[in-house]
Amino acid sequence: MGKVNVLKSEVASLEANNEESKRIVTCLEQQLEFATSGATIINTWKITQEFKIAKHQIGKLRRPKQLIERY
Repeated sequence: MGKVNVLKSEVASLEANNEESKRIVTCLEQQLEFATSGATIINTWKITQEFKIAKHQIGKLRRPKQLIERY
């Protein structure tokens, strides 16, 4: 649960300043919500890695659907 809470706060702090980053942030927020509700079992390590990748690529992604479609 600790990792999820940290990720939630990091997601909340991201600035979704364009359509690409908004879609990425929305996808990550939905996955974190599922994780905390117990609706699905997910690998939090994988989410952490995907989040780190997305955080560095926001604004640079040419195809944000690649990240979204993984979920």
